[in-house]
Amino acid sequence: MLTLLLSIIKPQITIRQAVYLFNRYNFTRRKYIWLFKKAGMKIDNSCRINRPFFIDNKNIETGTDVFINSGCTLIATGGIKIGNNVLIAPGVKICTANHAMDPVKRLKGEGSLQSVTIGNNVWIGAGAIILPGVTIADNCVIGAGSVVTRSTAPDSLYAGNPAVFKKKITS
Repeated sequence: MLTLLLSIIKPQITIRQAVYLFNRYNFTRRKYIWLFKKAGMKIDNSCRINRPFFIDNKNIETGTDVFINSGCTLIATGGIKIGNNVLIAPGVKICTANHAMDPVKRLKGEGSLQSVTIGNNVWIGAGAIILPGVTIADNCVIGAGSVVTRSTAPDSLYAGNPAVFKKKITS
């Protein structure tokens, strides 16, 4: 344990070490932002994250005023870009990696990576799942429990499994 804590002194720590420390200790926002930046994430100082939080890779970039609630899992090997003023509710999963469909290739560990992009002013409801290659356009709402398999149009509500367009959002 002492070795892990002392590793903070090093110029770089791994994302796994940063996640472990974040989930284990009650850091202030300033300290956990510093910790994730030290691990290589491109995270804005205004980002708020509630514990527990799970990520597998540092390939995450956040805009300003992003809120990630508790229990979220981000599989970021393929890259995740989150815009400004984004709300991510509890238990959301964002995946950028996929196993091969062919069983022989899958057994060899083959798969694919596709980035996920979340636009500005987006709200992703509790327990939603965002699959590889998806772009959630600006001003969208994703209903709780939805599975988003395709990119969305701006200013829209999507819900269901798979998530489908429900209505246009107007001011």
